[in-house]
Amino acid sequence: MNIIVYGSQYGTTKKYAEELGKQTDIEVKNYKDIDDLDKYEVIVYFGALYAGSVMGMKKTFRKLSSCENKTIIIVTVGLADPTDSENIQNIRNNIQKHISKDIYD
Repeated sequence: MNIIVYGSQYGTTKKYAEELGKQTDIEVKNYKDIDDLDKYEVIVYFGALYAGSVMGMKKTFRKLSSCENKTIIIVTVGLADPTDSENIQNIRNNIQKHISKDIYD
């Protein structure tokens, strides 16, 4: 089973997640509505960038007991220039601070 999870403040991230869900026929849920991630093999997390963090990501991945045999994809949505290497590194550093090492790896 696969799932797309999103954290969205103003709705843009939600729209991207829903569009991918529509194109791939994968279930889409708000991170607040997820109780258990362990049953999914592929988890795509869409998170809005706010003040250097990815909305809802930390709370979402606390609900995952193990990332063994899972594919995890994190998509960030925001005004950060995706071609700027400093932006990329800042986003990666923030993600690394908020999820476990095994999920990040």
